[in-house]
Amino acid sequence: MTLDTQQQHDQSVKDFPNLNLGKDEYVIKAIDRHPIGLIPPLAIGLFLVILSLIVFFSADRIVGSMSLGAGAVDPMIVRVPVLTFALLVLIGTYIAYYVFKNNHFYLTNENVIEQLQISLFYTKEEIVSLPNIQDARYAQKGLIQQLFNFGSIRLSTEGDDTTYYFIYVANPKDQIALIDATIEEYVEAHPGSGH
Repeated sequence: MTLDTQQQHDQSVKDFPNLNLGKDEYVIKAIDRHPIGLIPPLAIGLFLVILSLIVFFSADRIVGSMSLGAGAVDPMIVRVPVLTFALLVLIGTYIAYYVFKNNHFYLTNENVIEQLQISLFYTKEEIVSLPNIQDARYAQKGLIQQLFNFGSIRLSTEGDDTTYYFIYVANPKDQIALIDATIEEYVEAHPGSGH
């Protein structure tokens, strides 16, 4: 191992303590998801919370408009469920944010590492050795992805025909170019390793 490789490895271990890197391995690029993917869950959460607040502060009028007969009904009958609903929406919105932000894609000098947060209690990590990557592609579908320059990355492997996807990637064309260049460097440095 060269001194430069050792320094890059040590820095990667320090910067990415969640990764289990090999002794000569270092992170070339950490690819996170484009923030545009947060817009739908945050917009829906915000809309539902605002709607809940409107109902909460209008509880007196809502109860008054109901012709329930004999006695006055306490507005808390409306406020408590609405407040509970708003709290559940906030928790659900935070979970959506947490799941989205905890998906990571790392390119190292030896592997591609994909850390996926599928749900609140379901995570998985997939590691693909660079020489096993048979095909690397990106896709940008539709006007929104083109305008905001995000899309998806698709990696296919030899042998077991497994395909790996990472969505909401910023600058997917540049990311694929870097992955391809890193694979070529690896294959040139390790003759007979594949490709």
